[in-house]
Amino acid sequence: MHRPPEPLLRSGARLSHYVVSMALMSELPASDSHDVIHHGGEVVAVVVPIAEYQQLRQALEEQRVNEEFDAARVGYLARQEAGAIRYVSHEEARRRLGLPAR
Repeated sequence: MHRPPEPLLRSGARLSHYVVSMALMSELPASDSHDVIHHGGEVVAVVVPIAEYQQLRQALEEQRVNEEFDAARVGYLARQEAGAIRYVSHEEARRRLGLPAR
């Protein structure tokens, strides 16, 4: 079985995995000092310190949560404006759910 050559780091070190994928960064500035992974003559990944990676992951998670919250809020406001949101008492909610009254 023919295997493709392992990607090289700028420092000349080889990676132990053949496929490295991270679609978060599209282009590196010329002044960037991070090691990069080349495959087929193209830069396919950037090697960053764990602390930077963790900060990036946390920022992406916070962004995702904020986007979900914003979408839910927009949906809620649209339903509220359309008159589709109704409030019922605690007792009525328990009755509708088939729970005993307190």
